[in-house]
Amino acid sequence: MSPQKKPTATPKQGRRPWIVPVAIVGAAAAVYLGGVAVFSNVYMPQTRLNGQDVSLTTCEDAAAIAEGPLSSYSFRVTGNGLDLTISADEAGLTRDGQAMARKAIEAQGAWTWPLALAGSRDLEVECPVTADESKLEGLIASAAQAAAETDPGEKDIAFDAASGTYVLSDAALAAHVDARVAAAHVAEALGDMPQTVTLGDESLSGGSELHNALTRLNAYVGATQALTLGGNQAATVDAARIAGWLSQGDDGSVTLDTEAITTWCRGELSDQLDSVGTERTYTRPDGKVITVSGGIYGWSIDGAALAEQITAALQSGTAGTIEIPCTSSAATVNHGGQDWGAR
Repeated sequence: MSPQKKPTATPKQGRRPWIVPVAIVGAAAAVYLGGVAVFSNVYMPQTRLNGQDVSLTTCEDAAAIAEGPLSSYSFRVTGNGLDLTISADEAGLTRDGQAMARKAIEAQGAWTWPLALAGSRDLEVECPVTADESKLEGLIASAAQAAAETDPGEKDIAFDAASGTYVLSDAALAAHVDARVAAAHVAEALGDMPQTVTLGDESLSGGSELHNALTRLNAYVGATQALTLGGNQAATVDAARIAGWLSQGDDGSVTLDTEAITTWCRGELSDQLDSVGTERTYTRPDGKVITVSGGIYGWSIDGAALAEQITAALQSGTAGTIEIPCTSSAATVNHGGQDWGAR
């Protein structure tokens, strides 16, 4: 008989010590990748986007929040004779909320979510409003045409007593609005969704004769003159008075009425300041009130010479002080009273 072979010993079936660690790592990886997938489209807890709480909100929901206010938004366009209200729909306003929301999601860093969950974050991502400039141009052009046709009898340039300057009328301003430039200005300003957009000189074009006339007129009324007599303030040639001496031609020319200046100096101003031959009342040392008249003593201004000085000052466009020239002077200025000295 052949000798029997001893059975060979085999390791115990099912003993795999590496399975548990691999399973743990696999589970952790699955959780991590799942978090990456979730936070690639969902904002993490304690997240604010442009000041709005978007915690655990999806990209789509955040985009809807950003785009929502446009439906009820409207704004005013004022200035240069215009005042109109435009709705978001009329202006063709749009806002790319999807792009903004996606950019914010990328900024929060989905791959670092395990570390980021413990803190809070404030995300600031621009989501500007975009306008259809062709629509804006049409709306502004129509409003400008309507405004330019109002008050046909109104002067293009008028003196404003409150400011002491000449200003262009609303109709004149509206007539010179460049609708294309104005639309671009408005579109740029709408990024922050303001309640009012004001047009300035940047939106005006043409009308050079009008603006040149305005400049000349304001140079005249800006040259105010303080008139002194014997070193004391006696009268003022202010903006309103100067405006009364100016006239405008249809061709944009400006004329200073020198005859009117002379008439005022030799008439109204002379009546106010001249004391030669007038009645003057004074009190004697004994207390008696005396009234005298006639004679050659007192103030007598040289109206013609003063008119020439005022004219030259206005034509130079420089404000200043003029000592009134006189053909006769007194010791003091005291119209209607004692203008001679103590002796």
